[in-house]
Amino acid sequence: MKNVLFVGLGAIGTALASQFSNAKHDFSVLCDTPRKEKYQKNGFIVNDKRYDFHYVTNKEYKNKADLIIM
Repeated sequence: MKNVLFVGLGAIGTALASQFSNAKHDFSVLCDTPRKEKYQKNGFIVNDKRYDFHYVTNKEYKNKADLIIM
């Protein structure tokens, strides 16, 4: 997979993103600016481990996604 894009990080999205991160896959998380700032500040905790994913806004994401996970 080349360009993976997560849209929304609810409970299931966060769990999947953590698995992608653990497997060392590169991916981006699409979000609006206020959420990006919040996510960068707080990160996500999954099974007592903090994750800081690569967050992008719609304007920042310039790639064509090969896989979109919603």
